[in-house]
Amino acid sequence: MKHKFSHWVFDLDGTVINSHKHYEQAIHKVLADFNIFPSPADLARAFQFFNPEEFFATFALGRPQIKKAIDRLREINHDDAHSIEAFHGIADLFKLLS
Repeated sequence: MKHKFSHWVFDLDGTVINSHKHYEQAIHKVLADFNIFPSPADLARAFQFFNPEEFFATFALGRPQIKKAIDRLREINHDDAHSIEAFHGIADLFKLLS
């Protein structure tokens, strides 16, 4: 099936939706499952990793724990998705692009 697109929109964590606080809270929840309580520097570091698996590995978690952390992060993201709002003006931008 062939599609014709005139625009692509990527949300690179915080471009379209205001997800910064959500991601910080999710990281807190995930790491608390392992009795790890991240510092502000740890949370800042979380945004430097393209892959959350690499971030979780910095806490010396093993492969099974990292898998559990990723699964938990997905679960939290899914559960909270409805409450994350788009930045002001994004709807107008999408109308313009369409």
